[in-house]
Amino acid sequence: MGILSPVLGIFRTFGASWINIDWGPNQPLPTEWSIPFTIALGALCLGVAWLAYKALRPYFRLLANGYKRVMQPL
Repeated sequence: MGILSPVLGIFRTFGASWINIDWGPNQPLPTEWSIPFTIALGALCLGVAWLAYKALRPYFRLLANGYKRVMQPL
């Protein structure tokens, strides 16, 4: 979604009428705002993905260490 959004925003700006971006019910986004809106949306998705990656790495490391401790031979 983060990579595809700006590409679709560019397509919509240059005439792809099959791409619909709405603010809400029956409130379409003006075509000239497609590129800035989709770039911001892509950046937001990238930020969420990066934060999830940073948060999950220590969690998986902790999980692996706990698994190794439990599975040690007697």
